Amino acid sequence: MSEEISPAMQMYLEVIYDLSQNNDRVGVAEIAAAMDISKPSVTQALEMLKKMMLIRHPRYGKVYLTEEGRQVAQRIRHKHDTLTHFIQHILGVNPETAEEDACKIEHVISRETFSKLLDFLKKYQGVPKNSDKVTTGI
Repeated sequence: MSEEISPAMQMYLEVIYDLSQNNDRVGVAEIAAAMDISKPSVTQALEMLKKMMLIRHPRYGKVYLTEEGRQVAQRIRHKHDTLTHFIQHILGVNPETAEEDACKIEHVISRETFSKLLDFLKKYQGVPKNSDKVTTGI
């Protein structure tokens, strides 16, 4: 399933996941504000994620991740955090740029390259927490 998720849909899952850390259910307006896009655009994307069974979104209700959606979102977040760590702490890039670059790379990096990056970090530098709990998939 995760192989079929476009980078745009991955971004939505990641944002929903991040916002749901404070409250299990997230409003469309919150997602739109976090992504700086219109509510109709969010609603359209949520319909796609709903069809993929990655979220639940009752009509006029708040959004929440399904178990599969949460797992996919956690893998995306792990990938983002790992890339940010590598870019900032290994390459020495400033935190803001590291965050922006990680966000761009996380959705297009291959499994093989990400796996090799994890191997490198484990061997030479250490990895962000939870790296052993999350697979390299996406």
